[in-house]
Amino acid sequence: VMPRDPGDVIRVEAPSPGGSPPPGAEGVASIAEARAAARDTELRIRGVVTLPPGIVDDGIAAIQDSTGAIVLPLLQDVGGLGLGARVEVSGERSTLSGMETLRVTGAVTSPGTGAQPAPRQVRTGDVSEADEAVLVVARGAVASARRASSGTVSFEIDDGSGPLRVSLAASL
Repeated sequence: VMPRDPGDVIRVEAPSPGGSPPPGAEGVASIAEARAAARDTELRIRGVVTLPPGIVDDGIAAIQDSTGAIVLPLLQDVGGLGLGARVEVSGERSTLSGMETLRVTGAVTSPGTGAQPAPRQVRTGDVSEADEAVLVVARGAVASARRASSGTVSFEIDDGSGPLRVSLAASL
């Protein structure tokens, strides 16, 4: 889990157990279809930007539709990828550090803004590959906090169902 800004982390006293454009238009794959596509497949997808470039890395963004989310490694400054922007992108299915990605190789079009998808409520031990790049809400007791020499802080939260690692970029 990688919060985007300090507002994405809320302290609670005790642990307790979207609105994006529809995929499937002519020539546009859903994000679930893109994630399942073979590596090097050329695709066009659309979704709402849930992680703009510069939060985790200048060359990384993420978009989400009603079927899932995907990371976008950017080969160049593509513009139009602000938080909440509805975008359509073309690229090549790839992986980055084990994550399913669409490497943006074509123009990014943005027909406006969209509502952020509602975060999926998850139990900490149930988070899986299917939740990769998806907005989630998880609550649990904090344990095992560590700070790397780069300034990145990581810790685990656990609601009793198993630990979930959370990483905060140094900029946060």
